Amino acid sequence: MVLLKYNFGILIKNNLLPMNQKIRVRFAPSPTGSLHLGGARTALYNYAFARHYDGKFILRVEDTDTERSSEDSQRQQLEELRWLGLEWDEGPDIGGEFAPYKQSLRTEYYHRIVKQLFDKGLAYYCFLSDAEIERLREQSRQWQSPYRSLDAKSALARVERGDAYTVRFKLPDEVVRFDVADLVRGDVSLSTEGLTDFVLLRAGGMPVYNFCCVCDDHMMQISHVFRGEEHLPNTLKQLILYHALGWDAPKFGHLSVIVNADRKKLSKRDGAVSVGSFREEGYLAEGILNGIALLGWSHPEAKEIFSLADLIKHFDGKRLGAASAFFDREKMAWTNQEHIKTMDPSNLWRLLQPYVNHLELPSDKDWPMELLKVYQTELVTLSDAADLFEPFSKSHFKICDTVMPIFDWEKTAQLLEAWLECLKTNDSDDFFAEFIARMSKDGIKGKFLFMPLRAAIIGKLQGAEMKSLVTLLPKQELTRRCNLLIEAHNEVS
Repeated sequence: MVLLKYNFGILIKNNLLPMNQKIRVRFAPSPTGSLHLGGARTALYNYAFARHYDGKFILRVEDTDTERSSEDSQRQQLEELRWLGLEWDEGPDIGGEFAPYKQSLRTEYYHRIVKQLFDKGLAYYCFLSDAEIERLREQSRQWQSPYRSLDAKSALARVERGDAYTVRFKLPDEVVRFDVADLVRGDVSLSTEGLTDFVLLRAGGMPVYNFCCVCDDHMMQISHVFRGEEHLPNTLKQLILYHALGWDAPKFGHLSVIVNADRKKLSKRDGAVSVGSFREEGYLAEGILNGIALLGWSHPEAKEIFSLADLIKHFDGKRLGAASAFFDREKMAWTNQEHIKTMDPSNLWRLLQPYVNHLELPSDKDWPMELLKVYQTELVTLSDAADLFEPFSKSHFKICDTVMPIFDWEKTAQLLEAWLECLKTNDSDDFFAEFIARMSKDGIKGKFLFMPLRAAIIGKLQGAEMKSLVTLLPKQELTRRCNLLIEAHNEVS
């Protein structure tokens, strides 16, 4: 067995990096769907690491899976990353020193590297069909292609004849072990035992992920790679290629897997877990970033609520955990609510417009700020505003059927008549407090006072504190609503 050591982890110590090391990290999504929360977390960690060390964050599109990749997915993913605030320094839309940043546009470069491997005797043409490969797999776990020893002249003759082929990497005959000091997982041992010669170029000449990744990371001078632990098998193949080509490998850190309540990997079966779906639900970019940052990383001050700037300040790569990270929707919602609570009300009102612009709300310019004094802390997501604010829309006001039992109480009718009279005759700024005091003197208290009154104001029995509610509606509208409640009762009685 050949032992190769890659001590990647020693480069981070006491928050310092080796003198003059240039930090270059990348996020390399495949444009085959929406941006998953796991992918967003990978992007965030790489971005925060780059910004912490004043390095470069590169966006590279890995679209060699031509059947599943699409321009629409690419546009969506880039838009969602930008909405999150993860701006890149080099990428497919802005270019950079190592353009193009899209693998399907770099095939000429990959083919040049394949030729180098051919020249070293480390690549060969394989003419196995899928059916033949399946039969070989059934015969042996560590099968090898019979074409690995075919002489170059015979192989080229078949290529020129038009026979279908792939290009495979020729593994060493002896087992090779790589001992890696992973930035997240510590010492990791990877071995070629059980590994078969793997494909470099598919039929038709399109390169595969592992080969492209090595070529691009080398050419783009990527210094560190933070990615999910599911990439550990890929890391073995990539280290083999780095060694074969005589290139230095980047430092690898394999992030914890994100799991659901059943401790299984988070997937689409767990509901909408894409950035786009959370955005549609009314989550803030800040809330999402804060939530996913905690899926595998802990703040040195044990904070659970923090800004992107605060994350960057503390993200030195040292506090990443290897244990599975549990995704808790309730905690994600709480995190988002905490960010909403501290938002500037004017900015919050602007973000709420798509969710409430169908409501006929008061046009007074100061009214929204008064509304948010009551409801800002109640908003878990921006979309909650539609239901919370609906009672203040004249055209959307409705009386819930559940309020009708209040008329079975002895003094409800008396209370509502007194409320109408107060709205008509009391011009005091404290008319509501004066009304409550008067009713209490008359023996109408507790739920027998507040539930019918709330029904007359917002059409339901539960809601915000009423002394705040009455300041948000003009007396004329309060009068109209009380009369509607009485009329609704008369119709069903």
